[in-house]
Amino acid sequence: MNVRERLERLSALMDEISDMSQKTDKLKAEQEQIKRQVLKYCRENEMDRVSASGVTVTIGERPLARVAPDKWPEFWAWAVLTSNTGVMQKRVTDVRLHDLAIEGVVLPAYVTLETTDKINVTRSTK
Repeated sequence: MNVRERLERLSALMDEISDMSQKTDKLKAEQEQIKRQVLKYCRENEMDRVSASGVTVTIGERPLARVAPDKWPEFWAWAVLTSNTGVMQKRVTDVRLHDLAIEGVVLPAYVTLETTDKINVTRSTK
């Protein structure tokens, strides 16, 4: 297989992946629609669980908090003032911080870098 043939094959694969991605998006949309229908059925019939065809759906509640985008500085100040900083997610971009250190950027003394084991698990199809 020469380079032109490889590029043609690469192009065909990219097209196929794009088509599959579009199909996946449509399937996910249908799945969400069905979930909403099942949720509606459960709410109307005062049920919190339904099961059929090997699928079990359990309905519950999940708390969700939203902060108006322009109020984040005020909210952060409130969290600090009331010692409730635990309500905030404390996340950093680990890889980027490692990259900055490798590039010679001096990180604040309170930032420590370390590595941990990473395990990937995949499930084979049936």
